[in-house]
Amino acid sequence: MFLFCGLRLRNRKCDGVPNVGKLLYGKRKNAIHTTSKAKPSVVGLLMQVPESELRQAAWRAANVKELNKSTLSEVLKKYRAVNRLDRSEVVVAVADEFSLGLTSSHYCTLMAHANDNKDYQTALRYWNRACSEKKANEKVHGALLATYRGASRWKDAVQHYNAMLEDKITLDPYALHTVMNACRRANACDVAITTFSKAVRSGASPNSAVYLELLRCMQQLRKPNQWKMSLEVLCSIEGKVDLTAGHFNATMATMGGALWSKGVELFQTMKTKNVQPSKETLSTLTLLNPNNLPHAVQCVAEAHRLGMPITDAMYRAVLANLFRLKLDHEAVRFTEREFGKCNEDPGNPVNASLSLSLAIIDGLLAHNRPQEALLFFSTFETRLGNVVGSATRGLGTIGLRSQRWIVQGRVAVVDHNVLLDPRCESLFSHYDSILVPFSSIRLLVRRVRELFGTLKGRYTKQRLKRLQELTDDQSTPVRVLPMAHQLIAHTYIVDGPITSESVECLRETAREKKDEDEQLREEQRRLTESFFIRKRDALFSDDGFVARVCGSSINEGADVAVVVKPGETPVVSGSGPVVLNSPDRMSAPERVLAVAVMLKSLNPDSNVHVVSPNPVQLQVVEKWNQMHPAILLTMVRYPEEVTLKAPAEEQQQQPSFDRSNEEVPVTKKASCDRVLWHERRPLFFPS
Repeated sequence: MFLFCGLRLRNRKCDGVPNVGKLLYGKRKNAIHTTSKAKPSVVGLLMQVPESELRQAAWRAANVKELNKSTLSEVLKKYRAVNRLDRSEVVVAVADEFSLGLTSSHYCTLMAHANDNKDYQTALRYWNRACSEKKANEKVHGALLATYRGASRWKDAVQHYNAMLEDKITLDPYALHTVMNACRRANACDVAITTFSKAVRSGASPNSAVYLELLRCMQQLRKPNQWKMSLEVLCSIEGKVDLTAGHFNATMATMGGALWSKGVELFQTMKTKNVQPSKETLSTLTLLNPNNLPHAVQCVAEAHRLGMPITDAMYRAVLANLFRLKLDHEAVRFTEREFGKCNEDPGNPVNASLSLSLAIIDGLLAHNRPQEALLFFSTFETRLGNVVGSATRGLGTIGLRSQRWIVQGRVAVVDHNVLLDPRCESLFSHYDSILVPFSSIRLLVRRVRELFGTLKGRYTKQRLKRLQELTDDQSTPVRVLPMAHQLIAHTYIVDGPITSESVECLRETAREKKDEDEQLREEQRRLTESFFIRKRDALFSDDGFVARVCGSSINEGADVAVVVKPGETPVVSGSGPVVLNSPDRMSAPERVLAVAVMLKSLNPDSNVHVVSPNPVQLQVVEKWNQMHPAILLTMVRYPEEVTLKAPAEEQQQQPSFDRSNEEVPVTKKASCDRVLWHERRPLFFPS
């Protein structure tokens, strides 16, 4: 038997099969396989585990005593970094099952995470739990103040902070900053200053951020001689805290108007003290005296010299002054030069052309001479096409000037105040078409940027998002007027549309030299008068329904400008009455009026209503009706007069209950025709 086993071993050894162990380890016969002792930590495991297995993984970690308070704190911080509040709540629930107990640091992290997600109810829930467990320290109190600030409960924040001062709780300087910032957001700057004084008397030591908030509150308060107090505060904190550009900007902003030269001196002092200017420094300096063209141009040049980005407010001030002084040709040269500087280094964010494009859009919307605004617009139309969407949060377009808006039935032109009302969608049952001016959208977008971080700013942003959903839905009657059509609409309240032939003749008349013979001038005037053709109805083609304008010859030095593209409606300065309240700019109510007048002129059979809760807007419409009885608009005070002046369809068409057998079929036929007509009616499209 032993002999047989020996033969089997000898055959297996000589059968030619390689020895894998010898190949791997050579002559070593005692090789030991060991695994790495490095294993994933509990934090890494809870970060990588899927959502469906998170609760089970946390339960296993807590069961083997690997999920302790320090590990839980690290997990909550990492979940906050990746913004996963839902996973944090799952881990906290498991920790409660094992009675681990949350510390003040845990509650502070959870409340801060909830504040980041604007989940203020969850933050208050953790605050109440921390108070019940007596874990509320100064950091948890600070997290509560941040919750009140985010929820716009500034009165509760002030009340809680005053209670903390009475209880003599040691407070972090940022708690005072949070309370003052909440008051400033709610436009309660006087309360913020009072709270600051009370905190200082109670022994609080403000830091640089608190003093910056104090100066901003004083800037926003706008009291007489406020600049003296701001300057005294700035001088008193010098040497105590590190001065930044924000401190100088807030102090400089109080020196507007007649004190703008003192603001310039403060800017020079800022450079002397080697304080690095911020992006808003030169913009604030420009707005101290925005109507001074040399001052605005010098601020732009200083920004180029320092390599600082130029804001749209700085460009807007320069263009507004050039337009006001009737230097549109200089505005074109300035814009071309700035666009050229932007193209020198396209990858540099300092040289981005977005701010310049936004300033051009705002400047053209406020231009008091629409014909020159259209000429300026045609020069930079291709460059503005890519910016209009971002300037209106995707609501506006550039549009084609050769198109005209055709509407039927009852039309509502609404301003930005109506758009801010959450009940504005009820107008769908009162109007066949609802048109939103491009200028109203741009005004709301600018308001969102100016009120960033406030409750008003967030609400306005929410309303714009809802309006975008309505305009994307083709079944709704809401449309936003393109920018080109908005500029064309401005010509209807300052001038009237005329043909391209009259524009060419008027240009020749404007280029006449003063030393020409009087007889030649009279001949040119007769020629011009013979071609002075004004369209009677823009719904028809150019070759039909035209008439000659009666009146005297054209005055010398008349403003002549304008649109030269064929197929569109050019404009020129006419002899009609001007309705602008300010000769330097076109206000927001006048832009809404212009859209309504254009729609009524192009669609004389439609019923155009100007819907607004603003009494100034309604006064502008009333003034227009008095001056132009041929183009009457309907004023509708929103929301009181909507049902009265624009009844809904079911209120407008009441069925008749006449017992006469002859009239019943007629009534049915009329209602049937009305329903069919509604089905055939286009919604609101440019043709």
